[in-house]
Amino acid sequence: MKRVPVYSIGWIARDILSRERGFRVHSVFPKSIYVELQGIIVYDIFVSRIRSEAGVTIDDTDLFSTGIRDLTRYVSKGDHVIFHGDLLKLGENLELDLGKASIYIPSMRKKVEICRNIYSWGDLDTLIKKIFNIAILIDKLHSEEIEILDNMLKTIYQLARIRGDSEKLKEILRKCIGLGRGLTPSCDDLVSGIVTIYNNIATACREEKPIEIDPEDLRRTTDISAYILRNAVRGVLYEPVEKIIEVRESQDAINPIMDLISIGHSSGVMFSLGVLVGLSYIRSAIL
Repeated sequence: MKRVPVYSIGWIARDILSRERGFRVHSVFPKSIYVELQGIIVYDIFVSRIRSEAGVTIDDTDLFSTGIRDLTRYVSKGDHVIFHGDLLKLGENLELDLGKASIYIPSMRKKVEICRNIYSWGDLDTLIKKIFNIAILIDKLHSEEIEILDNMLKTIYQLARIRGDSEKLKEILRKCIGLGRGLTPSCDDLVSGIVTIYNNIATACREEKPIEIDPEDLRRTTDISAYILRNAVRGVLYEPVEKIIEVRESQDAINPIMDLISIGHSSGVMFSLGVLVGLSYIRSAIL
């Protein structure tokens, strides 16, 4: 049995672990595990330094120091996941020690300061183009994803110009769910970024109605992507998104955006662009 220290656990993941029983491994990859309850993914475990409200984070140096290079060699789909004391046991070969893990709870600034920051950002469209070009340069986007992004941007900007309401935005995003390739289709990643930022900022600054996603629409995509989209609806934050929200100048957002881009092949790129597109929409159509 290998035991690995946990770097961080999100407060939502901690709450789920404390309240529920009967977890199983939904799926496992070399550096990530998704855990389900009654067939629905409820939290994730990632080898990363990026903290999440709904996830368990393992520092890669802590993992490698135990001799583990690939989680699939120690954990299998369907393994029981048992939480007792400070230990999270996955199957028969791996334990995660939460004893010294920090609990991640975003320390968001006061609402008025958040809204004021967004006003002071300057030209968001230039930043979006810069991130888009960086993604192409480092080969993070396929031609199909570039086309999806281009079409979505045109549609959302048209809606922003006429100050369209959240129901119209919701319909645009709904049609996009499930489009694209990968475990998390690229369009879903974009939608997740937009919904995450909208349901944190638009609801706080102007008390807009949050965007909801119909469970039937989630049937068109993968289980993992549906989990991420459900988190977006709840406004679940990754630490880099919190940092993006809190910066006072758009250029200060580059570093946390690059942290997001490091996730997966194109998932982090599409998600980060979704966050920026969502901010641009909010500033143009709502604030």
